[in-house]
Amino acid sequence: MGLNETNDGLVKVISVSGRLDGTTAAALSDRLTSSLGQSGQKLLLELSQLEYISSAGFRVLLIAAKQAK
Repeated sequence: MGLNETNDGLVKVISVSGRLDGTTAAALSDRLTSSLGQSGQKLLLELSQLEYISSAGFRVLLIAAKQAK
């Protein structure tokens, strides 16, 4: 899995590519948790280059969505 992070003003863009599975989900979870902890910044996940996502990957996205609320 590849993670690329860019900033566009107040929006942080995290691009995810490759496979998001049980082996790589923890890395994305850590990145999302630290990004969501920054106040006043919006977060955009760019997943168009994601080739595969397992249930572990979906779990990370669901938890991040709950944290964002």
